[in-house]
Amino acid sequence: MKKLYDKIKFIISILILISIFFACKDDDKKQENKKVDKETSTEEVKDKSDKKIKVVFDVPSLMGKNIDQIEKILGEPDIDNEPTKLQMEQGVTIGDKIFIKDGYELLVMYNPQTRKVKDFFIPTTNPSEKTDDYSDLLKIGNLVENDNDYTVRPIITMGDANYYTGIQIREK
Repeated sequence: MKKLYDKIKFIISILILISIFFACKDDDKKQENKKVDKETSTEEVKDKSDKKIKVVFDVPSLMGKNIDQIEKILGEPDIDNEPTKLQMEQGVTIGDKIFIKDGYELLVMYNPQTRKVKDFFIPTTNPSEKTDDYSDLLKIGNLVENDNDYTVRPIITMGDANYYTGIQIREK
């Protein structure tokens, strides 16, 4: 029963964080114009529409690192949802940090007590917040769909299984 309760609590925490993420998205767009670009790879590739998509976040190189090491690489997050001590005492077991570069976002979810990263999320850049082709998101994160070191899971849009809100990346 305790395991079921823990799973429900984890799912509720994820849903709350995703809700906060999308609620803050408009504010993030205004802030991104004021932010200084963070140093990451900017290798350019072309997608099928000849629009240049570049590697913005080298996610595979971030695998196995804790949140503090990732901050040293990417710089200070644009949005920092580090749980307070009181929140952690009340059972919050997940925090997230959002890094923005070149108009693209990388959400990093982690355990605030152990600092271990749970997963990464790259949302679509489409103004509708959904896309039917997430290949550009793979390019932004320097990812391939089938890799031995990590899994990529497209996140289906609520209410429409033909679209995705982004991709989730987890270490295997």
